[in-house]
Amino acid sequence: MAGITTCKALPDDNTLVAKIDKGYIDLGDWNFADKGSVALVGEWEFYWDTLLMPNDFPTTIQPKFPYFPQLWSNISDSLVSCSNFGYATYRVRIKIQPTEDLLAIKLPDYYTSYNLWLNNKLLSANGKVGTTKETYKPHLLPTTKSYYADTTELVFVLQISNFYHSKGGAKTPPIIGTNSLLATEREFELGIDLLLTGALLMGGLFFLGLFFFGRQDRSVFYFAMFCLVYSYRLIGSGNYFLHNIIPDVSWQITTRAEYITLFLSAYFFMQFIQSVYPRETKKIIAGILKSIALVFVFITLFFPARIFTLTVNPFLIILLIYI
Repeated sequence: MAGITTCKALPDDNTLVAKIDKGYIDLGDWNFADKGSVALVGEWEFYWDTLLMPNDFPTTIQPKFPYFPQLWSNISDSLVSCSNFGYATYRVRIKIQPTEDLLAIKLPDYYTSYNLWLNNKLLSANGKVGTTKETYKPHLLPTTKSYYADTTELVFVLQISNFYHSKGGAKTPPIIGTNSLLATEREFELGIDLLLTGALLMGGLFFLGLFFFGRQDRSVFYFAMFCLVYSYRLIGSGNYFLHNIIPDVSWQITTRAEYITLFLSAYFFMQFIQSVYPRETKKIIAGILKSIALVFVFITLFFPARIFTLTVNPFLIILLIYI
């Protein structure tokens, strides 16, 4: 089918990629129930430094058509000059065959607040979109929203704003498909996160009990702390299930906890390795990693988000070298 290609970039074999051209794609012959989901990738309409409502279209503002999704800082200067901090509006029109089946759209955690309208109706929102720091509120929560496609055209209008995170824009495309498939996928992903979180929590508490009521072996304590600390990474990042449970917790708190637990888990695991293999572990090399982890913890605690959110990629590179 023209406009659709097999997606090799997405892990789900049932998900295909839509080649959106100049803000439009024809999916009139596409049967989601039989052929699977579609990732909306390509040339969305893009309006930088502008927040447009659905009823503002048609507009006299000429859109740009950069590749979507990508971070704002990666958008070519020949199209428009963007930074990671600001706000923008995206728009795409999709020709579709009306169906009685309940469809859904899978939305990632855009950096760091968004509003999504479908045919002039607000379908999903994350945080509070604004044009300044004072009118904007960040929040991260991937979600799946259902809707009925009872018209021949779907018009998605997406507003994104970011003034805190070092990344701005979109990194993962939305996916449209049947509600049964996408809802099942999300429930499965959350179930895996909860299973692993529970396993780490129980393991951490078990080994912590062994330490306090046993021989008080330091290696047992370090492994228990690693399990307890890393358990937050599973529930407080990725699918952000914790944000479903306590949605009103400050983004500043949850984001700092997300980064701190990454650094501390590496610190405690290195302590565990040193304790179990004292002869095989070089104290200087291990000490460097532990010092770097503690420095990054300090940066996360006392520096603004636009700075400490830059630390994760360098730390993962350092961690990869150590592994």
